[in-house]
This record gives sequence, structure tokens and C-alpha cells, in this order.
Amino acid sequence: MRTRFLRYALSKLPFRSHLRLLPVVALALLLAGCGSDDEDGGGAAASGSDTAASAETPAAAVETDTNSASISGTITFNGDAPEMAVLDMAADPICDEKNQENPRRRQVLVLGEGQAIANVMVQIKGTSLPDMDHDMPDMVVEFDQGGCQYSPHVFALRVGQTLKILNPDGTLHNVHAFAKVNAEFNEAMPQFRTELEKVFDKAEPTPFAVKCDVHPWMNAWAAVFDHPYFAVTGEDGTFTISGLPAGTYELEIWHERLPAQTVSVTVGIGEKATVDAEMEVPSS
Repeated sequence: MRTRFLRYALSKLPFRSHLRLLPVVALALLLAGCGSDDEDGGGAAASGSDTAASAETPAAAVETDTNSASISGTITFNGDAPEMAVLDMAADPICDEKNQENPRRRQVLVLGEGQAIANVMVQIKGTSLPDMDHDMPDMVVEFDQGGCQYSPHVFALRVGQTLKILNPDGTLHNVHAFAKVNAEFNEAMPQFRTELEKVFDKAEPTPFAVKCDVHPWMNAWAAVFDHPYFAVTGEDGTFTISGLPAGTYELEIWHERLPAQTVSVTVGIGEKATVDAEMEVPSS
């Protein structure tokens, strides 16, 4: 703007006046150019300030899943573990034949490495349970009688979830569930009946026995829950219960022969609590 004004002013002066004013004009143009650079520089500085201000502005807080806490641990056996007896299946030639090469043992106490205990049911109990609705899992729970032994030996499922019972042995089995809250049932499964489905419509968190009246060595334990906060340990003795809101929970650790334990544990949002426990045969 200032440069255009100077050019206009010069155009109105006589030629000789131009010569006398050249040094002045040159200085004015130089200053005008510097002013232009200052303005550009000022703009860049302002842009930099805006960037700095933007960087200092906190980003929107990341939403934390309020049901992100979990409890996990390992259950081990303390003491000298008794060896489980080999099952005598001679009463049924088909069962006996299936177990000649790898005889089955009783499943009362199944230990893994480091005396880790399998078949321990861990659940959150009582008033500490989160008061919320839970989606029904699509997964079908399978209960297999292959080799004339129930598998899994301890299992749990949700109210309304399908239990598929399998009989691949080509011999007569039966499944007798000694439920107390749900209806007790006793279903025969001859060799031609290879599948059977059952659904429990009530919560029954106290494990109940499942037995075969044809083969007395076949037994298992089951429980039914109206929530997802339970787990059964595998041969490594570990369990995980996840999807918990922050809170204090009563955790029950159950085994079919060893005394049950109850542990209180507190977890915050997103925290992972660890509860390791030892179980042992009572002294008397």
C-alpha cells in the first residue's frame, strides 16, 4: 500500500524533482519492504501461537469402559497329593476296550504342573454381584461321554443356554442330573441316541451332581448362573473373571472334595486384581 502511494506521488512531480528525491524514495521503499516482512513475520508468529495454543488444549477425554475390571488367579494344592485310582470298566466290554491303551483315572483331584488344581469352580456371590443385565452367549456348552467318562468333569452354563450332551461310544449311557432348583432329569442314551439337548431355566449356583446310573464311575458337577461372573480352572489351575465394574466382590472358590474358600477382593475401573489360593485336605 505504501509503495503504491510513493509511486503515485512521484508521478506528479517534475523530472528534476525526481532526481533530488531518489535517495529518499529508495529509503522509503526499503522501509516499506521491511514493513511487509514484519507483517508476514507477524502473521507467522500468530500462526505459531495458534498452534501452541491448540497443542496446549487438552484432547477430549477417552471414555473408559466402566465394566473393564477383572479378577484372575491360580489355584494350587497344598500337601502330598494322593494318586487317583485307575477306573475299572470291566462291567461294560465296550468301555473296557476303549480304555485298554490309556486307562482312565478318577477325576476327584486332577493336578497339573506345580500342583495346580483343575475343576475348581470360581464365582462371585451374594450381594456383591453387579446389578446389571447381561447378554446371553450364543455358544452351546458340550458335555461329552466319550470313553465312558464325563467331560468336562466340572462345568457351568447360563440360564437359558443350551447344553448339548454327546454319546459317541456306541453303548448305553444315561445322564442323571440331581438338580435341586431346576427340574431333576434322568435321560437314557442308547447307542443310537448320540445327542441330547437340555436347557436350565433357573439359576442354581450351588454345584449339583450329574451321574450315570449304568456306569457308576461316571460322575460330574454342574452349576447354572444368571450372570457371567464365573469360571472353572483347567489343568493349569488358572481362572479369569472379566467384564466387572469397579467394586468389592466376594469370590467363592469351590472344589468337590476340598473345603470351599471365600475371598474379598476390591478392583477399580480397568484394574486387574490377582487372587491366588491354596486348597488342602482338612486335617481332621
